[in-house]
Amino acid sequence: MKKLASLLLAFICLQATAQLSLGAFRLSDQGSWSSLSDERLEELSLDFLLVKDMPDSALLVDRLLTSRLRQRNPMTFLQRRMLALSLNRMAYLYSFSFFDYKRAIESLHEADTICNDPDVRPFIDLNIGHIYSLYTQCYPTPTNVQTVRHFYKKAFIESAQMGNYTNMISAFVNFWNLGFDDANIKAFSHEMALFRQIKVPPLEPYYDYASAVLRAIDLVKAKKYVAAAAELRSEMMYDPSSTMDVRITCSTAWNMACIYKLAQMPDSVYKYASVLEYYGRKKGLQDLRFDAAILLHYYYLSTGNKEKADACYQTFLEFRNSFFDGLDLEADREEFLVPKADDLRLASPPTQAEAGFTNQQILLMIFGGLALLVLGGYLMRRYLYHKNAHLRLKSEQSASLTPKPEPAPIKSSLEENEKDLLQAKIKKVLADEQEICQEDFSIDRLAKLCEATPKDVSQVINERMGCSFVLLLSEYRIKEACRRLDDEENFGRLTLEAIGRSVGFKARESFSRAFKRVTGVSPSVYQRRVSERRP
Repeated sequence: MKKLASLLLAFICLQATAQLSLGAFRLSDQGSWSSLSDERLEELSLDFLLVKDMPDSALLVDRLLTSRLRQRNPMTFLQRRMLALSLNRMAYLYSFSFFDYKRAIESLHEADTICNDPDVRPFIDLNIGHIYSLYTQCYPTPTNVQTVRHFYKKAFIESAQMGNYTNMISAFVNFWNLGFDDANIKAFSHEMALFRQIKVPPLEPYYDYASAVLRAIDLVKAKKYVAAAAELRSEMMYDPSSTMDVRITCSTAWNMACIYKLAQMPDSVYKYASVLEYYGRKKGLQDLRFDAAILLHYYYLSTGNKEKADACYQTFLEFRNSFFDGLDLEADREEFLVPKADDLRLASPPTQAEAGFTNQQILLMIFGGLALLVLGGYLMRRYLYHKNAHLRLKSEQSASLTPKPEPAPIKSSLEENEKDLLQAKIKKVLADEQEICQEDFSIDRLAKLCEATPKDVSQVINERMGCSFVLLLSEYRIKEACRRLDDEENFGRLTLEAIGRSVGFKARESFSRAFKRVTGVSPSVYQRRVSERRP
């Protein structure tokens, strides 16, 4: 059995493998777990993950959700998509919160098999890239490096084609986990050129950070290392409080240390290695201490302190074994990676005949970067938020973040002619922009205006319109947003965010994702096309 990296990890994994119960947290006295809908469970998982920073609770919820969805036979397209996303979230949680890569890869296996939505595929590929990038840092054979590059390139290209700039930016940043050396810069030269050409919307999260990384790489190519580090320093957060703030700070510290290593400035490397070590211990984040051991090993080798260098190398080995003990990635390659990596061979831990690296050579090769466990995790959280923004719309309508139990679906007693009449009333109400653009417009309000019960309204929407109330409402709101974007005379001075708020969206992210889902393009692209059509 895999050695657990810390007491915290042991406690969390014990919770995750035990029977699901309400012992970890209480939802409400109004009902039980079985009364929550699939959509409500997904919202709850996102709330624990993104708002409350409770990864153990998020994992428990997703385990319940996946268990329930697996029992659906047959599953609908949306249920398969929801299951793939839930499994991908579990893989993220196992990787970045619990450092349990065995369970992470198992979750990704299932997500990869069940996924039937090409819009979700790049996110799974990116998560796979994170796992195998860490493995490559531990066992840096040429075939491993080639495979990781394949996954990140694939995720970058697919995301760019989809117009999903958040995932594209995440893939771009993670390119450089393998280092800023000439070989890696050359390997990603095509993607760098594409990144410069793509017009990313100005409001896209972390575009500024990715641009700073690109400027730093240009300076590294010119061997202006101090200036390159300064570009990244401008993005560094000081005195971070939350776990994610700590990770973004340590990501920047890691990249700066890598640049100083190229400049042969060991004292500066030590400075930023100390940042990783400090926050790794303070927050109990084993991956940060792993990173610090690599940097400190380089520092002590450079300054001639062999005893401390050996101690750092031993720390590196202990963490490496705790991460991958009991995980057979050679077998996983045959089952999982080969079809997705164009038959690239992923090596198991290198033998003497294959590699024959000395301790120093291994550490120098893997020095290229483990930032995937820092910024990669942060950007993956952004993916989870953006990808599921339309599901979070329902929670925006509630004053409380605590979900309320929902009764099991009951078939409507309406006759077909009554359903026809109610459907017509629903469409008439939703065509009233003054009603649907109110932020607090709810299914209860819709039912009242239709002189029906919420149950009957929900049933007619599901049966006749093929979606939930939340998705139907967002579709009507987006159509109204498009009308306002076309109306330059009355709405031409409003920003995109103001347009979104004017049609009932509280969050810019929710508006952007709903807009893309309905129209196929982002709000900024739609606005630009409207401007181009005008004389």
